[in-house]
Amino acid sequence: MFRNRSNLDKIKFRKHICYLFNEYSEKTYFWEQIKLIQKTCIILVITNFENNVLLKTTLLGICVEAYQVLAINNKPYIISKFNNLDLQSGQICLIAIFLVATKYESQVLQNDFFSMFLQIILILLLIRLSFPFIKDILILYSKKYQLPVLTKLHSVLKQSNINLFKNIGIYVDQEFEKRKKLQMNIQKMKLILQSKYGNGKEISFTKRPILKSNTYSKTSFIEINNQQQF
Repeated sequence: MFRNRSNLDKIKFRKHICYLFNEYSEKTYFWEQIKLIQKTCIILVITNFENNVLLKTTLLGICVEAYQVLAINNKPYIISKFNNLDLQSGQICLIAIFLVATKYESQVLQNDFFSMFLQIILILLLIRLSFPFIKDILILYSKKYQLPVLTKLHSVLKQSNINLFKNIGIYVDQEFEKRKKLQMNIQKMKLILQSKYGNGKEISFTKRPILKSNTYSKTSFIEINNQQQF
């Protein structure tokens, strides 16, 4: 990747290894290797210092903190929302590591109350860590299955005179119309691209787009600051 770093935007590279750098900025195309090094260090620490809990905790904390420093300085992800999630998850993991070490010492000292208290905090941290991902998954599946469910519900209850079901029918018709227009626009774009690049030429990007997540809107969206040039 280092030798071909200037050719990463060409199709012949992207179709094979784009998953290694596609979500990272142009300057941090190597970030997947940084993450692999961090995971390797964590595995080595866990396997080689299995019995020494305090030393293992300290080394794991150093590994996580070193990655945090690099992530703060480089901001590797193209979308700023991913940078924030990466930093937040690292901070939560760092706190959890030292809380686990404290819980271990509490168990050694047979302080059951404090150990239980730390266990509750760890569970709350786990919920806090997984909440953004679970939320996004639920939103995605709700968008995917919302229209089919409403369509079946409306087909069953369309004979009812209740205004709620009439409004559901109107909403379903509007959504179908939006999807139909979207499919038409996609087909038009495909035809334009096929007519423009249908001669078999290799497509390359002179500059990768910089994408930012706007956190001031109700829903995060992506702004394209630099247009792709073919």
